[in-house]
Amino acid sequence: INHTVSAGETGLTKIVKEISPAVVTVFRYNMNKQVTGMGSGFFISKEGQLITNHHVLAGAFYAEVKTINGDIYPITRIVAESKTADLLKVVVDIPENKVKWLILKDTLPLIAERVIVIGTPLGLEHTVTEGIVSAVRFIPGRGEFFQMSAPISQGSSGGPVMNTKGDVTGISTFIMYMGQNLNFAVSSREIGNLTDDINLSLSEWALGESRNHPGMAEKLCENDVSFTVEGKTQKALEYYRDKTTKMPKDHM
Repeated sequence: INHTVSAGETGLTKIVKEISPAVVTVFRYNMNKQVTGMGSGFFISKEGQLITNHHVLAGAFYAEVKTINGDIYPITRIVAESKTADLLKVVVDIPENKVKWLILKDTLPLIAERVIVIGTPLGLEHTVTEGIVSAVRFIPGRGEFFQMSAPISQGSSGGPVMNTKGDVTGISTFIMYMGQNLNFAVSSREIGNLTDDINLSLSEWALGESRNHPGMAEKLCENDVSFTVEGKTQKALEYYRDKTTKMPKDHM
């Protein structure tokens, strides 16, 4: 394992130095290659598999990641998702010798356990915060989450939450604005529940997602541009035909 902190090392500085190369900023683009949002993510294998939040890439027709040293690589495939746990596993087109990845812990953190978070809050790349686990909660219909005092903000979504050994215990997911230090992460155990049963390009996946969102057809036709991402014209035509049949009032 090429990134684990050695047993004799202690302190936030050494841990963060080891794990930061595995954490990326995720940029989301529309079909006109305009940035529509950003979030965070992290590699979990040398093959370039990356974990982020489902909502980070929702509606994206193109996406790429930026590493700590400034290199940029495209997200090419969607391989697994969980809307309920807000998780997405994707593949990044990155050389194996450039990948640093993190280890997933398969147990829930303890209350008062110290945690470290790396992400891109409000566009501030590779921001590090730390705190403790405030509570562990099971949200019916969604899965295992935990509350933490480590601050996160918009853009932190999808970033790793780690213990003091550098292992991933959770993924930054959402905050509650009606209070202070109400920050939540989905347990890393939920990543283990993902099934790699998807093999779609990002544009194909976005096309399928749009079927479940009335009004998305308007976005696909924005500025009178035909949906031709990756040359999937026939798929676009099939979608439009299906859309107008099932939802005739959802005009394009």
